[in-house]
Amino acid sequence: MAQVAKTAFREEMDHLATQYPKYAESIQNTYLWYDRGRRIRLGDAACHWQRESTPSVLDLAGCPIELSRSFFKADEAFHDHMIARAVEKLGSTNVDSGHRELANKEFDKLPIKWPEGFRFREVNNVVRIRSWDHDDPASALSLQKATYLDQLATNISADVPIVAKGGQTFRALDRSEEGGLKPFSQCAQANSIGVAALFVDRNGVPIQRWREKARNPNDPSSERLAVMARGWHCGSSGALTWEDIVLGENPLADAATQQRYWLDGLVRGMAREIKNETGVGWSEGLWRIAPYHFARELKRAGKPQFFFLVQWHGMSTGEVQKEILGRFKAEPDEYHDESRKGIFGRLGPKEWGFRFPKRLRLDVLTHAALFEDANDIADGSSQTYESYASLFFAAGIDLAKVRWCTYAPWVGEA
Repeated sequence: MAQVAKTAFREEMDHLATQYPKYAESIQNTYLWYDRGRRIRLGDAACHWQRESTPSVLDLAGCPIELSRSFFKADEAFHDHMIARAVEKLGSTNVDSGHRELANKEFDKLPIKWPEGFRFREVNNVVRIRSWDHDDPASALSLQKATYLDQLATNISADVPIVAKGGQTFRALDRSEEGGLKPFSQCAQANSIGVAALFVDRNGVPIQRWREKARNPNDPSSERLAVMARGWHCGSSGALTWEDIVLGENPLADAATQQRYWLDGLVRGMAREIKNETGVGWSEGLWRIAPYHFARELKRAGKPQFFFLVQWHGMSTGEVQKEILGRFKAEPDEYHDESRKGIFGRLGPKEWGFRFPKRLRLDVLTHAALFEDANDIADGSSQTYESYASLFFAAGIDLAKVRWCTYAPWVGEA
């Protein structure tokens, strides 16, 4: 078989191809760990691609919205298993050391009786997709409140056998008969929404950032962050929170208001993550943002992901680097490798530095060039599969034709 793009460990790619026969050819030929998903827009905010023969673009503004404010409740047969998985991954939640405002104020309302040790940890309320057919423009998007613990215990632990289900895994339970992903409405997992931003400079050349946690030479898994190998990552990524989309939990909000909160909140959630991870807020006008793709991640067994393009307009990579280095403080164990701390790399054919071939600009980027570049990183490091996917889906975007989201302040914004 041809050389594999260095996006993560080879055995994981083989595992995914075996687990999802429907996507096996795509995984092995494109090295993409997602279903193909579909291109998206948000009303007037949209990306445009150079090539004319492009797939149809789904306008999220046209999707009816249903919001369920009750918490996701997994089948009771899964509860013991989920608690055990969350306890195993306790280190994945940041300890709320005396800052009780970070603790989940609805802890006693959660359907699963999580151990008391989680009460004063940072366990955010997130947004899950309860049902949605993204191939049907008329399909209602049904959203529900969940917690980060639900994600830890299901999508992130998808390959752990469930004793109460005879050793089946969540991955197997949520796999369709034809070897793909079941519709959201038939899934047992949390399927909470993730967001990811691809950064580009003023010329449309991608900017990546080194991301890893402290490594244990005796434990290969220590090279991973949650489920991703350490490596060159997209500019920012994280989870959409319930607070991003509801603005005050108004149960009397009509359908139009809910729709607006959802659409604004999806972008707001991405903007929040960007500010948290760079120190630069949307309101400062240094970057602009537009959605471009939706897909379901195969490594996390169908977790939904929205991808955004973020251009640091009018800024060179050196200027972006200087701006962020002047503000950024790494989150524990994430963007913290002393040998690379604060270093930004833009994709180049021979080295991670500040030389940038035109072939890697989004408007001329091809999947073949992306694969070639992924295997030609001089120091032996790699891209995370999420970063690889963000570029794969964005290849060919014409920055001159992008319609950017309009900034507007929201409740509680600093």
